Amino acid sequence: MREKTYQLRPAPGEEQTVSIKLGYSRWWSFALVGLLCLIMIVVPLLVLVVQSASVSAYVEALARAGDSLLRSLIYAVIGASALTILGFFLGYLIHTRAFRFWRAVDSLTIFLFALSSTVIGIGLISLWNRPSTNFIYGTPAIIILGYLAQYTALTNRITVSTLAQIPPSMDEAAQVVGAGWLRRLSLIVAPLAKRGLAAGWLVGYIFCLRDMGVTMLVYPPGRDTFPVRIFTLMANGSAELIAALCVIMIVATLLPLGILSVVFKLRKSI
Repeated sequence: MREKTYQLRPAPGEEQTVSIKLGYSRWWSFALVGLLCLIMIVVPLLVLVVQSASVSAYVEALARAGDSLLRSLIYAVIGASALTILGFFLGYLIHTRAFRFWRAVDSLTIFLFALSSTVIGIGLISLWNRPSTNFIYGTPAIIILGYLAQYTALTNRITVSTLAQIPPSMDEAAQVVGAGWLRRLSLIVAPLAKRGLAAGWLVGYIFCLRDMGVTMLVYPPGRDTFPVRIFTLMANGSAELIAALCVIMIVATLLPLGILSVVFKLRKSI
């Protein structure tokens, strides 16, 4: 039997690869990882599916939280799109080091991602809860701002990793012939990075959809999201209702991933 190894990609400038021989320990590693996945992921999900195995539970769930689900989907799509655009521009500037403070911007986005959502929410309230800015604070726009503050680091780092795989000669050739910065970005860099942008959008969508820390603090009255509604109904709702709400949340999270997978498969087959 051929012995499996784990190969590390060389850093730029290195010619040799570094191999770590796993040997027979790979079976123990596989068993340990499989057991952890079973205990922490598979079993809890199966419990939710079994508890919610009733049509009446899903009917009640949609009746009591359908409006929140629709709002969450809309907020997540808008937030993920805004995160993808902002992360793309910041990632490009950081990757090309186009300005002096690129490292500070990169560190700031990572710091905000690591910062507690409670702190970010209170900061947004202190900044925007004023009569002159109520057109933002009293609308769902404050939720989108919270998403941008908390999760820009995700799309930012994905963009930087994607641009590192694109030959810089493509951008430089367009610059030589006189193409402007915005034209190069929209007609050359963005099309080459479309898979990375799609991945960044998916990550942003998932984090926006699941967010509860920032949203719970800043959402306007009557504009709660699906996670906030689930948290609210947990106090008095039945176990079957909460399980059905959680299963709906899982489906809403995986829906864009399934759609994009089908789209990419269809494009490959054409």
